[in-house]
Amino acid sequence: MGRDKEVTVRQTRLGNTGQEIAAVGQGTWQMEMHDRAANVRTLRRGIELGMTHIDSAEMYGSGAVEDVVGEAIGSALTLTTPASRTVCRARG
Repeated sequence: MGRDKEVTVRQTRLGNTGQEIAAVGQGTWQMEMHDRAANVRTLRRGIELGMTHIDSAEMYGSGAVEDVVGEAIGSALTLTTPASRTVCRARG
């Protein structure tokens, strides 16, 4: 597809929160294993097109991928809805 026509991401309501998020988000699993600059550009382009949901987790690359996400988001944090999971460790 050429770049003649600008594409935007469709927005949808997040449950009953009233918050609008992108209908499509970006997962980041193993993103730290590849070209960092290309991944930052990819996330930034998604944000430019209206993507607001970025899925990450501290276990992805031992937290390295969250650095990639942080670099990509930069000052656009208010325009995004990062989602992150943590590892649940048993007590004992």
